[in-house]
Amino acid sequence: MRRSFFVIGGAFGYLPGLRPFDALAMPVLDNLGSAVAVEEFSTNVKTYGAMAVFGAALTPFPYKVVTIMSGALKINFGVFMAASVFSSCWPRSTGPM
Repeated sequence: MRRSFFVIGGAFGYLPGLRPFDALAMPVLDNLGSAVAVEEFSTNVKTYGAMAVFGAALTPFPYKVVTIMSGALKINFGVFMAASVFSSCWPRSTGPM
C-alpha cells in the first residue's frame, strides 16, 4: 500500500514541474530548503538521464525534488513512472552505513 502512495505521490509531484517552473515549483522547493538538491538532481539528469530518477528514489535524496524536477526537465512521464514503480520495490536508504 505504501508503495502505491509513493508512486501516486510521484505523479502528483511531477505536475508542478510541467507548469512554469520558476513561478510555481521553485518557490515551493525553496521553502522546503531543497534549492541545493534541485541543482544536484539537475546535474545528475543531464549526466545520467532517467536513471537519475531511479537512483535518487533509492537514496535519502528528497523525492519531492526528484518528482518536481522530473517534470521541469521534461523527463518522459512514462519513463518517470516506470522508474518510480521499479524503485518502489526496494527499501530506501536512510543514510550512510
